[in-house]
Amino acid sequence: MTILRDDDAPPHHKKSSSPAARSANCGRAKSVRHAIAEILLNGSVHDSELEGHIISVPEVRMSPDLKLATIYVMRSAAAIPTR
Repeated sequence: MTILRDDDAPPHHKKSSSPAARSANCGRAKSVRHAIAEILLNGSVHDSELEGHIISVPEVRMSPDLKLATIYVMRSAAAIPTR
């Protein structure tokens, strides 16, 4: 496991200085997180690593200009039973 300090983070992960900018960024990240969760729920993504597992989107990090997003996706250890 690698732990990055703020100094080591990619440029699009650097924290913005303005509280208003952080608030807008947080709201946008939440919207992206919900949109990705809905896409995964609808089965629009076909990935053999994700198929048959419960998927969650625990975190989305947005760049200060909101042009880039790093989306963290986690699959459960338990598989969904098939019929």
